[in-house]
Amino acid sequence: MRHCVRGVGAIGALWAMIAMFPAAALAQEKVAVPAKPLNMREWIGSDDYPPAAIRAGAEGTVGFELLMTADGMIYDCNVTEPSGSDELDEATCALVRERAKFEPAKNAAGKPIASLYKTRVKWKLPDVPRAAIDDWHGIAVVKLDAQGEVAGCEDRSTGQAPPFAGDPCDSMAAGVSQQLLDRIGQQGKPQTLTMEVVFAMEGRPVPALALAAPGQIAIGRLDAAFEISESGEVENCKPVVTGAEGNLAGLPSPCGMLTDKFAPPVTEGGERRRSGGRLVIAMSRRS
Repeated sequence: MRHCVRGVGAIGALWAMIAMFPAAALAQEKVAVPAKPLNMREWIGSDDYPPAAIRAGAEGTVGFELLMTADGMIYDCNVTEPSGSDELDEATCALVRERAKFEPAKNAAGKPIASLYKTRVKWKLPDVPRAAIDDWHGIAVVKLDAQGEVAGCEDRSTGQAPPFAGDPCDSMAAGVSQQLLDRIGQQGKPQTLTMEVVFAMEGRPVPALALAAPGQIAIGRLDAAFEISESGEVENCKPVVTGAEGNLAGLPSPCGMLTDKFAPPVTEGGERRRSGGRLVIAMSRRS
């Protein structure tokens, strides 16, 4: 049976033939010396784990094949044994195609030829430090120049920061975007922004915010409430409407920050239990 595609024409047929060339070459030439990977340890590292796969707790082994030209360049990558996670499967081929280097295969005469290389990669979730169930009030006072560039930052945080929080002056100042500056105004002149992140755990009240201090002009505040399961997973995180959202209204929920695990909460007797907390993001500027 012949299959025809309307509108393809001679040019389309030519590209189809070019795309099939390495496979045709493999069928015609016998490999005497297989292709040799030169930098396999550099293909995939622990920092490459897809964030979506981490959130889903996905692990698994990806079997794949690489189609290579006679100069050792990777022509294509195909997953032959899926891991069960689309993120892991896609990341495997993307990373290997970008990084892998090979010494090409050779035929019996010692001539480099196109070839097929098959292997597997095992993805295992990295050991991520778990956050203790402690209160934290992260405060970064960020100075901006007239062009909106960060000119300085002071860390005034209190409490035990969770491992995923990072350095406040790095993580919070990095959130100062042109879109955010357009929301809050004051472009064209230096200004000082106070950026806050609060974790109030175990039903304890949210501490006094710098946003409410004398001399501060509130830009906005976003609140969310969440639960922590017996295994330390964040569950049921939902935005809390307070009416204080201000210029931050419409921005993504703070729930997006909660991608890491907490240490499992326990009773005084050591039994695991559920817990919860409140997350607040606030921003203000000096008058």
